[in-house]
Amino acid sequence: MQNNRFTIEHIMPQTLSSAWKKELGDDYQAIYDRWDNRLANLTLTAYNSSYSNKSFHEKKTAENGFDHSGFRLNDFVKGCDQWTEKELIKRSELLKQTALKLWQMPSSNFQPKVVENEVYGLDDDNNYANVKIASYSLMNTPYKLPKRTWKEMYIGVVRALYELDPAPMRQLIAGDRTKLEKVLIDHPENGFSQVADGVYLYTSTDNWNKIHKLRDLFDFYGIDQSELQIEVVSGKKE
Repeated sequence: MQNNRFTIEHIMPQTLSSAWKKELGDDYQAIYDRWDNRLANLTLTAYNSSYSNKSFHEKKTAENGFDHSGFRLNDFVKGCDQWTEKELIKRSELLKQTALKLWQMPSSNFQPKVVENEVYGLDDDNNYANVKIASYSLMNTPYKLPKRTWKEMYIGVVRALYELDPAPMRQLIAGDRTKLEKVLIDHPENGFSQVADGVYLYTSTDNWNKIHKLRDLFDFYGIDQSELQIEVVSGKKE
């Protein structure tokens, strides 16, 4: 290779003749596109220019053809009577297995540290600032968060409570707001997100306020705060 005596040869040529198209079959173009420059179709020779796009039989049996090659790389080619996708697949696997024997993958007993997510309860005293949320569970029902945002969780929990029993929420909107004043209204307004028909939740607030408003809402509904479990990503900041 260093003295330019040997060059890389495409067994199936880069320009297909009619003979090659016939040998490859009706699907010759797809076979060509798949295998043209892959290792299974490449070898070494000192006679690249004389091979050109001759048929496989000619490349194999001609003077200085594959049958006369001293390269072990061509041993498989010597044993073939044709060069179709079947042979390409076999040679590809042969080269792969040979490479794996020559260049074995290094072994290691290293085990990456698995960091498990933490689970916060609504009734726990945690700092929710800059914490990335992963999912949550409400009354033993798990909920996924496609966007993984606290706002998504906040809306989802309030919507689930409304679907469970809309009466308490309607009561809050009607005026019995207690600690939930201005959190729920019955019309669109900046900073509010729709929960249901005629129910809008104030969501333009930080995580701490979201958690405390959910606590107040759970108390108003008479639901134990431990019924909401929040999974957060360990070591990840929002």
